[in-house]
Amino acid sequence: MTTSLDAKAAWPVPTRGRPYNDLGFWQRVGWIMAIAAGSILLLYLLVLTFDALVASLIMLSARLG
Repeated sequence: MTTSLDAKAAWPVPTRGRPYNDLGFWQRVGWIMAIAAGSILLLYLLVLTFDALVASLIMLSARLG
């Protein structure tokens, strides 16, 4: 069982300019690459959806025409 003193000692003491959630350089690069890949995939799916919508409208207008 940990006491409050043990739990307090387990956390690092924050120094100036280095918060608790300070990531390493390569971890930050990995987050940026993951966010970029996710946004590219989302944009691709949005373009596919818009393309399918336009194609279905063209087919519908050709069928009604």
